[in-house]
Amino acid sequence: IDKDAAARSPYGGIIASGWHTAAVWMKLMIAYRRAQVTAGAEVTQANYVSPGVRDLRWHRPVRPGTTLIYTNVSFAKRDWPTRPQFGLVEGKNEARDEAGDLYYSFINRVLIARKPE
Repeated sequence: IDKDAAARSPYGGIIASGWHTAAVWMKLMIAYRRAQVTAGAEVTQANYVSPGVRDLRWHRPVRPGTTLIYTNVSFAKRDWPTRPQFGLVEGKNEARDEAGDLYYSFINRVLIARKPE
């Protein structure tokens, strides 16, 4: 928050914390899912469990005034052998600026209860 000290830092100016960038992703994801439920969509289950994320990367610092666009695209659905009542869904998540430059990315992994046959 000290502009002079930030200017002398390795980043050359004020930047957001990478974890703040991650927290904004989570806030927006929860708000999106709540909006879907409010609208009557049956796409959100109450039994999400995450075994963690992978390939978490902060590609460049986020500076004041930067607008990030967050995306989430599911790309895999797998069995979870140690918990057969769940399936694993993986998604590619990114934060890019308006020019398309990548700032943040990770693969989310979510265990979702299987529907009864």
